Amino acid sequence: MGVEIQVNDLTKSFGKQLIWGDVTLTIPAGEICVMLGPSGTGKSVFLKTLIGLLKPDQGSITIEGTDIASCSERDLYEIRKLFGVLFQDGAMCGSMNLYGWLQEDVGSGETARAAQTAAERAVVPVLLYDFENLEADREAATAEMTGRNRTEYDKLFVVIEENAPQTETKVGAEVVASGIVRAADDRVQVLVFVDRPTTNKLSAEPTVYKDQVTLSMQLVDDVWLVDDMVPPRSRADPPGCSVHL
Repeated sequence: MGVEIQVNDLTKSFGKQLIWGDVTLTIPAGEICVMLGPSGTGKSVFLKTLIGLLKPDQGSITIEGTDIASCSERDLYEIRKLFGVLFQDGAMCGSMNLYGWLQEDVGSGETARAAQTAAERAVVPVLLYDFENLEADREAATAEMTGRNRTEYDKLFVVIEENAPQTETKVGAEVVASGIVRAADDRVQVLVFVDRPTTNKLSAEPTVYKDQVTLSMQLVDDVWLVDDMVPPRSRADPPGCSVHL
């Protein structure tokens, strides 16, 4: 999983101000790496350079055999399909002009937007359940999944069936927003922000948990289905309902 990134003799400056120079490193495929340093030392500049938002003064960044520091815009677009980026606050806005934003939107294509719409629709039945209506809830959820993901879901739903009636738990799901993380012709990752109003026998008033869920949507016979899902992440999990799919 993942791709190797090779950085060689990378240098970047703004005017006469050198940000960093002669940086050489290799990030192995599948490795999780952390970059630490105080504010103003060039961390964001380095990351923006790694994904092609900024051009270095010299050096190379090689991903899958392509040097993104010197490749064409078309090749850069194809390489960007290999990774996703979550910017802090509005950090991306200063890196692109209006033309760039419009090109990114056009580049995402109708295919990715169709998968995004399907993810917003699917995440609701996948996350919600009512202890009084579990079988119908399970059928609604699995109808939105590939066969592989349905098998995994059924294993975890057993836990819900065992616990929800005892705690009288009801979990809703309301989509707040979503965004495309990574897109290919037949597979698209979508980040969905969801509110989950939850009640149980200890709390009749709904507690709303604000989650973010990443769904991998797979195109199967012209239908977008959930093939994988990163567990919901929220500030806390409701008592008796900490089952992640």
